[in-house]
Amino acid sequence: MDLGLAGKVAAITGAARGLGLATARLLLAEGARVLSVDRSFGEDYPLAGHDATAHRHAVVDIATEAGAASIPRLAREAFGRVDILVLNAGRHSLEPIAGLTAGEFDLTHRTNVLGAAFVLRDYAGQLLPGGAVVIIGSTATKSVQANEFSYRSSKYALRALAESAAIEFAPAGVRVNLVTPGAISTGFAKFGPGVRERLVREIPLGHEATPEEIARVVAFVASPAASYMTGSEVLVDGGLAMRSLVLGG
Repeated sequence: MDLGLAGKVAAITGAARGLGLATARLLLAEGARVLSVDRSFGEDYPLAGHDATAHRHAVVDIATEAGAASIPRLAREAFGRVDILVLNAGRHSLEPIAGLTAGEFDLTHRTNVLGAAFVLRDYAGQLLPGGAVVIIGSTATKSVQANEFSYRSSKYALRALAESAAIEFAPAGVRVNLVTPGAISTGFAKFGPGVRERLVREIPLGHEATPEEIARVVAFVASPAASYMTGSEVLVDGGLAMRSLVLGG
């Protein structure tokens, strides 16, 4: 499909594997140039040998202010501009309120919220008309699993970030949206015994998403095909949010 992404420059966080990797592959296939960013890339990273005129990858710790703020600059240095941000980097946390620690809460929020915010702060300095930001949310904000306070609160904050950025960036012609996936078969989320199996049974479509299924939605929302969409949340969860769902620990 031609989404009008040819020639666009995208920076993707959390891009070494899973949804971030699938999104990078799809945007490259659509003719975009891509900077993939993550805390580490394995020796078997599939895009390591890709044509450097179209793809670069950089090791950055998005949980630090300096690391996060450097991402738009790195994309500009590599490709001259940055049109699209996909803020996918995230940290899952399972910690009961009775055992809540400042360190775990802080690291989760620095990775999931402040990292994204500091990327946007630098991006805001050179907004280009037609630009697009896609922030990856979570259906943890639609359902309840015990021991997820730190993670769920960080994902609620991302919605506020998306809406605030959408209002502030709109005069420059830049759109900001939230794509909220359900369960994805990447191994990112942690679950208590038997919880994943119960979750999958509750999904009306009957299975977890593949990273590629979510990446196609991300690419559409980032593309000119979605030119009148901003401040929106796109739910891609196999119908899970239609259920009144409370998961056990």
